Amino acid sequence: MFPSFCANEKYIILHVNVCFYLDDWLRIIFRIIRTHLSSYCAVVDAMDKLNAQRSRSDEYFGSTTAPEALKEVEESLGAFVEHQKSVGRCVAVVTSGGTTIPLERNTVRFIDNFSTGSRGAASAEYFVKLGYAVIFLHRPGCVMPFARHFQKSMSNNMDWTFLNHVDVAKDGKTMELSSDDRVQQARCIDALKSYKQATQQTMLCPVTFVSVDEYFFFLRAIAAAVQPLDERALFYLAAAVSDFYIPEAEMVEHKIQSTPSLDDHGLTLSLKHVPKLLGLLRHEWASQAFYVSFKLETDETILRQKAKTSIANYGMHLVIANELKSRFKQVWLITDDKEVLLEKPEDDPDIEVSLVNAVAAMHYSFLADHHAKLPSNLKAAKAIPSVKPWEATLRSVRSTLDEHKAEIAGVLLGGMISVLISMLQRRVFRFSNMAPSTADEFLANGSDAFHANLSEKLEVAMGKDMPQVEIRFENLASAADVAVATKNGHELPTLINDVKKSIRGLFRTKR
Repeated sequence: MFPSFCANEKYIILHVNVCFYLDDWLRIIFRIIRTHLSSYCAVVDAMDKLNAQRSRSDEYFGSTTAPEALKEVEESLGAFVEHQKSVGRCVAVVTSGGTTIPLERNTVRFIDNFSTGSRGAASAEYFVKLGYAVIFLHRPGCVMPFARHFQKSMSNNMDWTFLNHVDVAKDGKTMELSSDDRVQQARCIDALKSYKQATQQTMLCPVTFVSVDEYFFFLRAIAAAVQPLDERALFYLAAAVSDFYIPEAEMVEHKIQSTPSLDDHGLTLSLKHVPKLLGLLRHEWASQAFYVSFKLETDETILRQKAKTSIANYGMHLVIANELKSRFKQVWLITDDKEVLLEKPEDDPDIEVSLVNAVAAMHYSFLADHHAKLPSNLKAAKAIPSVKPWEATLRSVRSTLDEHKAEIAGVLLGGMISVLISMLQRRVFRFSNMAPSTADEFLANGSDAFHANLSEKLEVAMGKDMPQVEIRFENLASAADVAVATKNGHELPTLINDVKKSIRGLFRTKR
């Protein structure tokens, strides 16, 4: 029960107003809790994924033999990065070409992909022209920066077609290269000059890989080398990395025999998923660098959705999305908050000119404020054409549910609590004398009746008795002026009362 000394009107009105606005305050509190809970769940989910990647990485590198050239590569990288620090250059790590999947430890057979490394080679060349030093992690035999112009105008390989462009000079001691295409010949000369200048200024550091294992070991070594550069390092991950591999412990040591046995059922291979190391690269190996990754698909809708997923899962600053059939004419530039379609200008020899310029502009902006923003001069993305719109809708809904499951759970929980609070409030105030608008109406039957009624309703709503308060005093003293009087209020005719009455009459005041 509420104590009777709470009958002060202002106190009662304040108390009732607090009851009326309790629901609004709780809504605000639960909204704040839900927001922080969603953020916390997202952080916890990201940490769980990173811990899983770290565990998988430790298992992978601990069970795989490091390349023989790793020590030499680490020393070369250390000297190269130290030189770039001394001259103040930014360093772009460009990966290019496809990785192989060896089937034997003494490799004879392997699984390959069709990547030629043309995008990575062209991009590395344009990064050098923009003033970046480039660590070029590439597959031997793929397209190479600067040399690609000779391959395009003469021959892709060192074969007879190439020899047709080589002549012996008049002195009989030197060779001359020629091309029937004057434009291509001019580009070859310009590329040769640029290459010579880049090597003289120590702007190129080539690192080669063949297998997916070599790629991962060298990528980790490169990340360790450029880590001191912080945000001046840029990773441009254009290599076509295998999605599956055979762990070293499960490989046969020698060549798989081709002679069929009596119970021959052909060759059966068991491939495992390669470890996902992008999260570790982004958040631990070189956490302050700027990251650009690539996606290649045959369906544009799936392509853009996977690009968004890569940003959410690995924290990429930019994903360049390529559709197989149009990858040399247009690409999607996708960040966490924007998508633009970059198309090859007619006057440019290839799309990588505009692509590298856009990436460099984003990197310069990132150096200034550590925020990845697409250049403002790029046009907004067009709507996705789809033959079956319902498929895209279902994929979008499923992706949204997966990405925001924590927020959705928080909203549902907050909504349920809000409904329960509203129901409780209606039950508490569902009686007639709780709808007055003034203090007099609240206290029409007296403060004791008001508090008794309110306490009764609260006890019914909560299903238990109201807490009781017992007040005890120790060493309590009280004093009061008391008039000795009869029951009807008249003072008794004592000597003291008569004297007091006479004195009060003289001063015409009553105490």
